Amino acid sequence: MTAQTLGNHQSTYDAVFRHPISRNLQWREVQSMLTALAEDVQVEPNGNFKFTRNGQTVVMYPPKHKDFSDVQEMMHIRHFLENFESTPTSSSTDIDDAACRRGDRSTSVVK
Repeated sequence: MTAQTLGNHQSTYDAVFRHPISRNLQWREVQSMLTALAEDVQVEPNGNFKFTRNGQTVVMYPPKHKDFSDVQEMMHIRHFLENFESTPTSSSTDIDDAACRRGDRSTSVVK
């Protein structure tokens, strides 16, 4: 990603890729960055967010607290952002809707 593409979200983007993993990112900053970069954003009735770009989707459940500190979720976001510029490998994207409806607090990346 170029700094021009990211604009105000550059510091959040950098924090996602920081080593060791940042544990003090705020959910609203992560959500704002993904909303700005995604082609499609859907909010499900159960509170899950689906961010889609180039045929790739990441499904997230917002944390109960303001900080976004779950390491596994951060890794899913990293993978999503790493593959952002790639072209889709198929014309359809399948998302585990059953897990979303159950309200699983996990994040998943679907190509």
